[in-house]
Parts: sequence; C-alpha cells; structure tokens
Amino acid sequence: MAQQATITVFDYESPPVAHTLVPDGIEKKGNVEVAHYREFKTGVARDAQVALIVTREKLPSGVIKVSTDVRVPVSEVVTGANSAGYSAAPKVAYIDRQVSIAYIHPRSTVSSMRNCRQMATSMVVGNNTNNPGLVIDTATADLFDKGVFPS
Repeated sequence: MAQQATITVFDYESPPVAHTLVPDGIEKKGNVEVAHYREFKTGVARDAQVALIVTREKLPSGVIKVSTDVRVPVSEVVTGANSAGYSAAPKVAYIDRQVSIAYIHPRSTVSSMRNCRQMATSMVVGNNTNNPGLVIDTATADLFDKGVFPS
C-alpha cells in the first residue's frame, strides 16, 4: 500500500491557487479502507476547507472498487457589520463535490487501468490527449462544468 502523504493540487482560479491536503487519518471497516486528507489553513474553520476522501473496497466478486471524493466548500460572503459593529463569521454556503469511481478486475493490469484513468480524466476535464495542455469543451466537460446534458 502507498504511504499516505501530503497532496498539493491547483485550482482553476486565475492565477491558480495551490491547495495542500495533509493526511487526516485512515480507517478500516471490514472490506473497506478509507483515507482522509484535508487542508489545514490557519484561521479557517475545519468544515470550510478542501477535503479528499479515498476509499478502497474489495467486492465479493473479487473486483476492487476505488473512489475519490473531492469536497470544495464555498463560504458565504460577509458584507459588513450590523448596527452594533458585529460581523458574523462566514459560514459554508454549500460544498461542490466531484466523485470518481473505478472498478479494478482481478485480471486488470497497471497499464490497462492507467489507460482507462487517463481517458476518463481527459474526457471529464476536456483535454485532448494529443495535446494535454489544451482544454476544450466536450460533452462530459460541459456536463460537469455547466450541468448541460448532451443532446
């Protein structure tokens, strides 16, 4: 098993902002293993920080189900004080989530699973695999970014 380590990711802001997720524990429940990662920004509530949950489960068929659950909280914007000069602390308004699931057959190879992951990632983010730096609108990218279903 890979060692749980810090993960640094960049968002889609302009300019991109680095988010460092640190290990926040591992738990095991039967056939399910769960690893937690979270940002630990000083002065920001725990619930208002980016989090990642990684799971691995061996199904009765022998297939291994793995998933990632990325959670990006969006806080309310506090717009000033009341007549007594009190400003409420910002609260989480909602959480944007992206869940990815893969099923690894016992006969799968590292190469076949890596190929599947690369194609799925390229479709979701709208990358052209011949030019990975090029982000294009695709049916799946529009679905995830704009909620627009292919017609």
